[in-house]
Amino acid sequence: MKYLSGLPTVNGASDFKDSSMVAGTLVWLGLSDVDLSSYFINGLPVRHPTETGANLPNTFSRDQMIMLAAGLYKQGRTDLVKSMLDRVIISNSTAPNSHEYDGSKKLFGGDLMLPHHIGYLIACSGLPQGISPLKWLVKEIKFNAKWTPLREPNQLIAMCDIAGPEYVKFYKEKTPEWKKAISDYWFENEGAWRGEKEVGLALIDKVESYG
Repeated sequence: MKYLSGLPTVNGASDFKDSSMVAGTLVWLGLSDVDLSSYFINGLPVRHPTETGANLPNTFSRDQMIMLAAGLYKQGRTDLVKSMLDRVIISNSTAPNSHEYDGSKKLFGGDLMLPHHIGYLIACSGLPQGISPLKWLVKEIKFNAKWTPLREPNQLIAMCDIAGPEYVKFYKEKTPEWKKAISDYWFENEGAWRGEKEVGLALIDKVESYG
């Protein structure tokens, strides 16, 4: 793991734009106690507070938000998750990343935040997320299992974890290759460039702990 201004970054990354995602993941997994409030500038979340480009709120994407929220929830900073949720609602259910890394404006605005993403933010704000978002989460688990079982699994696992043990177990049941999905993202095959085996194994252990 590399660090910039005391904040963790992906070991094999050429820039630091995944810092908030990694920091949130580490805190969620119990691998770090870094202060995640550091990722807010003037009340707005950023990928990294000092890295040029990464310190712009309009490059903060959904994948950053989902994992940062997991860590913030663990740290008891539900107020900061609520602030992200409020911005998503104001932005018509989109993430803040209205611009690309080079500063150019994205054609369709920020990443779309579907009901289960918003429900997850509600839950990480310390509030009950309701039945409808959980039904969407079940649909996402089934869709992922059928069409993209080896896709980056971090966000889906985090959403299942916050929703409850039964959702993690359902994810495991529907996605037999879940361990490979984690390994391939963090330290093997196409994810070997990240070289973050400790993180990957910690995530595998967390999922396995649900039985």
